[in-house]
Amino acid sequence: MTEYAQFCALARAAEILGERWTLLILRELYLGPKRFSDLSARLKPVAPGILNGRLRSLERHGVIARRNVGPPTPAGLYELSESGRALEPALFELLRWGARYLFPQRPGERFEPSGVVRDGVHWSITLGHNGRNIQSSGDGAGPSARDLDDS
Repeated sequence: MTEYAQFCALARAAEILGERWTLLILRELYLGPKRFSDLSARLKPVAPGILNGRLRSLERHGVIARRNVGPPTPAGLYELSESGRALEPALFELLRWGARYLFPQRPGERFEPSGVVRDGVHWSITLGHNGRNIQSSGDGAGPSARDLDDS
């Protein structure tokens, strides 16, 4: 973990959340509890050691919790804690901000519809001054952008 040696709430948040893959782990757990293997599959190409380290750090800071699932599945599930759920508004503002830089889709990038859909609700984000809108149809085909100023 990077330490900034500053008594500042933003510095502390960056220490906990600023490592590579951490925000994407939180995105996945916001969508619901996941096993390590589920997270690993959804976050390819993250190395298992990196993923394990990030999960341990988030658990140590109380952002996520791991609970054991009883037989017949001996695996543990990772889920957001109360502290992790409190990040929801910040995560959605980061999603909105990041959407400015989303297009064009780069070669080799996978579209993850569940990154913008939760519990069957389709999220729509209006982008900046040009009124571009990102929507997901939920069919896995990828996001589309359309100019809303065509009227």
